[in-house]
Amino acid sequence: MKKGDNIYVYRVETYREKGTNKVKQNSEYLGKEILKNGETIILPPKYKRGGVRKVLSFGGPVGLYQLAVDFNLDLIVNDAVEGCTGIKDVGRKIVVLAINKVLSNDGFEGIGRWFCSTSLSKYSDLVSGDFSPKKVRGLYALLSLENPDVIAMIEDGIIRQIKKMFPGDLSVLIYDLTDLLFYGSVNGLAKYGHAYRRNGYEKQINLVLAVTRESKLPVHHRVLPGNIVSVSTIRRFAHELKGFDLKNSIAVIDRGFYSNRNLDEISSAECDVIGALPSTVNIRKDVLDKCTGIEHPRHYMNYNDEILFVMEKKIDDKRFVVIHSPVKYGKDLEKFYASINEREGYLKQYMNVDFPDEGDMLDEIDCVCKPYQKCFEITEKKTKKGWRFSYGLLNKEVQKKTRRLGKTVLFTTTSFSMYDVIKTYREKDVVEKTFCIMKKRGLLPINATTEETTKVKGMFAVFGYLLLSLLRTKLEDKKKKSVKAFSLDKKLRLLDEIKQVVFNNDSTTLTDLLNEQKEMLEKLNVVIK
Repeated sequence: MKKGDNIYVYRVETYREKGTNKVKQNSEYLGKEILKNGETIILPPKYKRGGVRKVLSFGGPVGLYQLAVDFNLDLIVNDAVEGCTGIKDVGRKIVVLAINKVLSNDGFEGIGRWFCSTSLSKYSDLVSGDFSPKKVRGLYALLSLENPDVIAMIEDGIIRQIKKMFPGDLSVLIYDLTDLLFYGSVNGLAKYGHAYRRNGYEKQINLVLAVTRESKLPVHHRVLPGNIVSVSTIRRFAHELKGFDLKNSIAVIDRGFYSNRNLDEISSAECDVIGALPSTVNIRKDVLDKCTGIEHPRHYMNYNDEILFVMEKKIDDKRFVVIHSPVKYGKDLEKFYASINEREGYLKQYMNVDFPDEGDMLDEIDCVCKPYQKCFEITEKKTKKGWRFSYGLLNKEVQKKTRRLGKTVLFTTTSFSMYDVIKTYREKDVVEKTFCIMKKRGLLPINATTEETTKVKGMFAVFGYLLLSLLRTKLEDKKKKSVKAFSLDKKLRLLDEIKQVVFNNDSTTLTDLLNEQKEMLEKLNVVIK
């Protein structure tokens, strides 16, 4: 077995189990392959420990648990529920559930089994029986209390801890962040939203999140119905943040937020705003028409090792920043012409076919050419057997489309430099990619029968995000300015690969570690027990 630059040798015996006839294997670790005096030999292990009883997941669960304890998340939860319950060790149990949300996201029935497959019992002093379905439901019911509001009290505790640990990072970014696919009984939070087609025509809930500007640590969130996208949402959310004694708030908004109607309203929100305009907003076309010379050398900018061309325009006292990315342009152009070619292929195939009805033929062509109908000129012709058509590609319309490729138009009410406007907007990717990691690992779908349980699951999603943000803060090399240099997903996979082997005589050892894995455990303050 090859791991990094090392090769580990095992003797494997395959046999069929009596009674079931299933194929089984016995394996024995022989040692590590090394080069000695020009010859390859096997260096046997130092200790003979008998057979292996089980292999536990160590790096991910224990690393995240240590992060949570160092942040005092368990104590923050205990303070919030004090006097509300007779359940013991609530803080540590909530931390374990949050880790499960990041790494596996099992249902109520599976969390106990997952806990048994990890090394967490040694570090948390908990047992798998603490995570029976009944007890997990009890923890969810505790977090859903509204009198007192346990979730709000936990958020207050998190903010106090962030102020203590990161006193220079108190400016806040607000993200109308993510949609969470919803399964389960219908409740007031499950609605059809803008991701309706992408998520398989299922309902969703929306999560609005405020994070610190530098470390991207969560300070406040709201779980909202899946169809809510409004200025009043951001205004209320920004107003709530004022009670936390944080510095200036900036809302970083998705393209789906804007319409011609609400663009004026955004300027009246109780915080500054940065966001990208969708192609459907008329003013975007007006802004681009004023930026035809954007590729002039005087407009170029080196941003994060990427060459961009940037211009700023004001229209009706509104400030816009236009970004042209040659890299994005190349990708968009290839995608555009692939779409045009696909539509031309259909038109060529059917232009000599007789359609019985002219209206049906034109409807079919219109459907095929979407959303590029203006790029094609269709000429219909009556024949003896029905209707036929011919077509031509309208080059001027095609060029009009391609001139807008590779461009992003940002709207902002801030007084930031163009560089800082772009930086603030693009850093939204850091937060979104963190949620994408959890989504890939099973965060979705949200399956809940009540609004209260749905809100608690949203809170656990934020707990999971907090742990991953702390992981990034601990492991990221601050000397490397490029965000591309750090991959949270890769670091998490490296932690996943660290296993703890338990032998028949109850002794334990970790699997051989890469130097990078050793450094990660050291940075996370993990002590091997």
